[in-house]
Amino acid sequence: MRTISYPTPLAAYSAELPGCATYPVPFTNNSENSSSWFWNFGDNTSTSEEDPAHVYDLPGIYDISLIAYGAGGCTDTLIVPGAVLINPTPVAYYTWDTLLSLDNALQFNNLSQDAVSWEWDFGDGSNTTAPDPLHVFPNGPGNEYLVCLVAINEFNCPDTICRVVNAPSDPLIWVPNAFTPNGDGTNEQFLPVPSGYSTCEYAFYVFDRWGERIFTATEPGIAWDGTLNGVDCKQDVYVWRVVFKNCTNPAERIKERDFIGHVTLLRGE
Repeated sequence: MRTISYPTPLAAYSAELPGCATYPVPFTNNSENSSSWFWNFGDNTSTSEEDPAHVYDLPGIYDISLIAYGAGGCTDTLIVPGAVLINPTPVAYYTWDTLLSLDNALQFNNLSQDAVSWEWDFGDGSNTTAPDPLHVFPNGPGNEYLVCLVAINEFNCPDTICRVVNAPSDPLIWVPNAFTPNGDGTNEQFLPVPSGYSTCEYAFYVFDRWGERIFTATEPGIAWDGTLNGVDCKQDVYVWRVVFKNCTNPAERIKERDFIGHVTLLRGE
């Protein structure tokens, strides 16, 4: 009588751990001498996929079992108690307010829960990691922007929310969002430019991150060169403010316009 011997399967796997609740955890099947498999993820779910990516809805510690099936009905079972650690995920959420003093600016209110850092994408090519940013939008089609906020917790687990916001563009002023006073002759100064208006009672201010005023100009066309008392200011994000009245339109002459935003000072290596 002829005896047929089949190779014994060996169940094995690896996974990208720890994971985050509601995000897929990729499992790599490293089993040998097997052609089909059965996974149990310890949360009352299972699959027969070879290399599954499983989503755990809740944080916790989960057991994993993997059965490898080989030729001739041979099997091997791997059971690993407490194999998977799933960390909690924060909740990203925000609202926004329209500033009456600046039509195309929105003040964002970060209402995220259990987060320690944030990443904003304003949908206009700019972003920030500030928790509650004030953002000035450029002219855009329909003045609508898809603004996304990623909230990240202490376990480096993210949550993302994207919302369409309406930010009516204000043609009164053009402001760059960065400049590079590094002596190469390009983009050396920072200057907000009122568009289509003759201004009066003009004032242009720059503040550091602590709220200290480091630059003042009372005439249009005077730019900030990135220095304070002749000393180069460090690379950082600064707050600017421009206040003026429109002298072109008599009806607007008594109406003060107040513009506020951020500019990044960049210096070369």
